[in-house]
Amino acid sequence: MVRDAGVALAMRVGGTLLWFGYTVVLARMLSQEQFGLVLFAMNFMLMATPMATLGFETATMRFGSQYWHTANKAAFKTLLDQARLFAALGGGLCTLALLVAAAAGINTPITADWAIAGVVGTSVLAMAIMSVHRDALRGAGRLVLGLMGFTFTRAVLPLVGSIALGISGQLNVLAALALYLGSLGASIVIEVWQISRLGLVASETNVDKGEHLRVALSIWPGEIAAVLLTRASGLVVGLVLNLELAALFLAAQRIMALSQFLTDAIRMAAAPEIARAAGGEDLSKLQRSVTRASALIFVFDLAGKVGMAAFGFLFLMLLGDAYTEAYPTLLVLLLGTLSWTVFGPAGVTMYMIGLQRERSISTSIAALLVIITSWLGSIWGGPVGAAVGFSAVNWLLNGWLVWTIWRLRDVRCGIIGVPPTTLMGHFYGQFTTLKAFVRRPGRS
Repeated sequence: MVRDAGVALAMRVGGTLLWFGYTVVLARMLSQEQFGLVLFAMNFMLMATPMATLGFETATMRFGSQYWHTANKAAFKTLLDQARLFAALGGGLCTLALLVAAAAGINTPITADWAIAGVVGTSVLAMAIMSVHRDALRGAGRLVLGLMGFTFTRAVLPLVGSIALGISGQLNVLAALALYLGSLGASIVIEVWQISRLGLVASETNVDKGEHLRVALSIWPGEIAAVLLTRASGLVVGLVLNLELAALFLAAQRIMALSQFLTDAIRMAAAPEIARAAGGEDLSKLQRSVTRASALIFVFDLAGKVGMAAFGFLFLMLLGDAYTEAYPTLLVLLLGTLSWTVFGPAGVTMYMIGLQRERSISTSIAALLVIITSWLGSIWGGPVGAAVGFSAVNWLLNGWLVWTIWRLRDVRCGIIGVPPTTLMGHFYGQFTTLKAFVRRPGRS
């Protein structure tokens, strides 16, 4: 896990720097209202993508890891083809829905204009297919290849294109979104080529496609709820207040995300290992996998949160003086996501050990609460009020998920309930392994 986490970390660092550079370019070259609209649209894309995948994003990781581990490439290909089909179906329906909303005159930031609605919808379709490709490659042990599109390709092309258009005075909202869509198309082409090198050949297999669909659909509500939980607050601010205040909230959310790239890398590396451990009968092996991930998340995420609290104001200044008003919002968001530091990879663990139904129900209730509290908080206190609602619900949800995992599977997740000596012992051992990997001569 640690070697994969180290590779993922290196990619996340590079990708995060590119994304932050892209955000700075947009903030500096667009008006605050235009910047708010671009971030609003991208937030919507990120929120709609799990809706479009119909649960097959996580199902591909779960089943794909097991098929690849047993060298069942025929089953792996069947799963991938099925996941692509449903992702294309879901993404196509999302695109159609946005175009219908635009034709019906529904006045929201992304449906007030036909062109923007079409670009956003097509981007959701592309991101749904990319999500399936990413988790298929991760399931096959190709972590670097799986992260390439989401981490680098979709950031580099919009960054370079935005700079060029900005210098020539032609950068606007539609151009920025079109550049982003172009980067998604390039990413898909690269991923298709990467998958073709896995040696997957169509052949007769007795794999149960109905089981894939059943698990995917059982995961789907939880996936939708999870993304609503993390993304809905920014959209609520834009709908209840205005795009200028939405820009402040979404800028704070973007800066807050910089503190999480370490833990995101650990979660990505941990998911296949937890899935494989969950497929066996040895509960202690599963517990060790979860504990290792929890220890690494706690140490690195805590460091990231403290660092961002100290230097977040400077990051906001890079976007422009107007965005420094978002610093109190940033601090509240950091306090809310500190629950992820304490409770560890609870969501990932539940999906990988077959508790998708419990995760879906819990997260769906929490998502509804986030929408309500963000709505009321926006009216009461603007972006800061929305952040308070987001943070309170996150602490409640993550605590509940950890308790559910312990009650139903007797597995302790996060630092709560795990002896500190055990956590630090795992961390020291994994840190030593990571240090040896980094220092190894001839490392590629």
